[in-house]
Amino acid sequence: MSSFFDGIPEAYQTPLQKAIDDVNETNELLRQVKKRFGTDIPDELQEKIGKEFEGITVTEEAIKELEILIDTHQERRRVCQEILDEIAKNT
Repeated sequence: MSSFFDGIPEAYQTPLQKAIDDVNETNELLRQVKKRFGTDIPDELQEKIGKEFEGITVTEEAIKELEILIDTHQERRRVCQEILDEIAKNT
């Protein structure tokens, strides 16, 4: 059975796999936030400050952490795209 990585030069396989894993990690965390709180959008979560979901109260700090998670996810996606662009340029 063929794999996505079969077409990727060996020098890029490890960095690309790490980048994909990193994106998947933050993506999963964002999914969990959305499942628990009904949204993964900071402005929408702001409207829920003080409410409790599964034993967790929405606070300003929680919203800031969500914003950091979103920024981290976007940065990880950017890094992954840069690796893919580099592979495309050099193959």
